[in-house]
Amino acid sequence: MIDARIPVLVAVAGHRDPRPEDEAALRAGLRRAFAEVARIAPHSPLFVLSGLAEGADRLGAEVALEMKLGLAAVLPMPRADYATDFAGASRAAFDALIERASQVVELPILPGQDRETICAGAARDAQYDALAVHLAETAHVVVALWDGVRNEKPGGTGRLVDYRLAGKSLAGGARSGPPVPLHPGLTIRVAMPRASGTGAPDLAAGELRLLKRSGRQTDQLAFGPEADADADVALSRRLIENHDRYNADVAAFGPIARKYPLLDAAILADDRALGPLAARYDAADALAVKYRDWSHRWLKGFIALALVAFACFEVFAHFVPSLWILAG
Repeated sequence: MIDARIPVLVAVAGHRDPRPEDEAALRAGLRRAFAEVARIAPHSPLFVLSGLAEGADRLGAEVALEMKLGLAAVLPMPRADYATDFAGASRAAFDALIERASQVVELPILPGQDRETICAGAARDAQYDALAVHLAETAHVVVALWDGVRNEKPGGTGRLVDYRLAGKSLAGGARSGPPVPLHPGLTIRVAMPRASGTGAPDLAAGELRLLKRSGRQTDQLAFGPEADADADVALSRRLIENHDRYNADVAAFGPIARKYPLLDAAILADDRALGPLAARYDAADALAVKYRDWSHRWLKGFIALALVAFACFEVFAHFVPSLWILAG
């Protein structure tokens, strides 16, 4: 049976060069981050989006699979072209994760480029920026394994965070002109010192912080008074909670959804992409019908009560005084 709930999308991105001694702490931080999102949305499936690059991307994908979360491989270019980034054991690990992913998305080559021009240089960098834009704009939550250092490296973690929080234009995005913040969404930092030693890490590996559009970060990952004081963070959390309430209704009324099929079951069984989409439309339609019927019943009840109240008023206004006079 197809799950008609709409997943909460969690994008994972970060540096390619974690320190080997930090791997356990980084995995623990990712598990805590995913668990926190699951706590906010307990009725929703979590789907992790990862570019599957070496380092942070693969750590996020592996932890997602360990926690039995959904995994979507979102590649910055066609798979065959992207795979040239990796060799030997790294290429084998990339292919293994691709095979375990529930879905593979290959971003298109940007206009004006082709498979030859994206082999190296600025054209390839623009594809990595396009991936950063896609993740920042698509995900409900971005988990960035980041050293906290902002830079202008194309497709880099600092650029993704800047785009997510401030809407700064990237080469692979359609935005131009002054920065415009994206729609609300949570951005969680997992502190990650780099093996290259660039930057001075301000936090121990694996520590979590909630990033704000103001450029500041919370003292800890917690959705308490400190986080809720930030309007964007509070709104982002409410949006995810509302999303989760919808999924709770879908789960509760799942049998009803099957009474309103948009497409023949045989068609859905033959199309992996169309099946889940149609199932979600079916569920939304079923909920709309259910709540419409409830609204009609409540409306009819109120109208009936109003008529009864009007009738009682008429009786007391016109007949009861006359009865009192006759009785006197």
